Amino acid sequence: MNILLTGARFPTTLALTRNLSNAKCKIYLCDSIHYYFSGRSKYVKKSFVVRSCKHDFSGFSEDIIYICKKYNINIIIPSTEESIYLARLSFRLSKKIILFCDIFEKLVELHNKYAFNKLVLNLGINAPNSYLIDCKKTAEKLIQENHNLIFKRVFSRSSSNVIVKPKSLHGLLNFELLDNNPWMAQEYIEGKKLYTYSICYKGKLSAHVTYIDSLNLGIEASIAITNIKHPRVTAWVKRFVEEINYTGQMAFDFIETASKELYPIECNPRATNGLLFLCNKGRLSQSFIKNDNAIYEPKDKYKIMFGLRVLLKWLEYKKKKSKKAIFIRSVYKSHTDFVFSITDPLPLIWCFLCHFEIIKISKKLNIPYKEAITEDIEFDGNSFSN
Repeated sequence: MNILLTGARFPTTLALTRNLSNAKCKIYLCDSIHYYFSGRSKYVKKSFVVRSCKHDFSGFSEDIIYICKKYNINIIIPSTEESIYLARLSFRLSKKIILFCDIFEKLVELHNKYAFNKLVLNLGINAPNSYLIDCKKTAEKLIQENHNLIFKRVFSRSSSNVIVKPKSLHGLLNFELLDNNPWMAQEYIEGKKLYTYSICYKGKLSAHVTYIDSLNLGIEASIAITNIKHPRVTAWVKRFVEEINYTGQMAFDFIETASKELYPIECNPRATNGLLFLCNKGRLSQSFIKNDNAIYEPKDKYKIMFGLRVLLKWLEYKKKKSKKAIFIRSVYKSHTDFVFSITDPLPLIWCFLCHFEIIKISKKLNIPYKEAITEDIEFDGNSFSN
């Protein structure tokens, strides 16, 4: 079985590479940056630099089709938002190739935070009140009437462009109205953050995990996480996946209130770090390939971190002489770095090279580091004219 994994810069791809290779699969990787650390794993048969799916969709399509033909790829498993671009070119792939994601239109609807909110409500499921913003007057009126709102773009990721409880329009930094990626306002729900990751096939769960932040740094993306058992969350995800007959990787952000009500905040129809909990045992090939009726969930509790990111945060807070540096250090000591492997050491070394390449992109484009990580693979409602 020849498998092509895209998004080789991401830790989830490295985890999948190591896991699926144990199932005697030949793993091929690709990415549009040069120092993607997953590509240095000893379990990779061959890796490729492809053109950016966002900036050169035509070139990206040609690269993917070439790799699939030359290396007889049987399955493509996307990592993040490149899944939307792959779904768009799926009609050009051989019918013998399984692209493990849903159709383009469904992925876009789920990725769109406002459209997802309306979909949930239409299914009769509880969700926060949300408002689409068509002009600055709408935003100003909403702020005047309700200070308990979060503003964000309908297409966004990793907590980028999120503004919590602005008291005036001046609080909305970089508030630029875009036709393809408008802003939305969503009711702010107080409570505990919960995250899920699932592998789905034709409306059924084949693998699932619920997890929480071990290191809470406000609205930043999770870099240290712990899995938990939460049957009501699992039941919610199971129902939703069945309702929309979904195939692919699926992740949700929830808020659980003090009264134990669940509110879905957003949906990510892609891989998230929750996948790492499922890669500790060698059963993932069945979830992606065999698609049997059993739901694989981790039995044990794991504490996992992206060691380099946690270390950088510790240095940042230590420089500020913040007390939080002590807590971050304790997290670093108590969690397992999923990049490091004594039997597969090269990805850890290349992780630093990947980090420096992203810093270079960040400086070149004058954007924050976390936005530079995904800048060339994001889908923001952009067209496919190129």
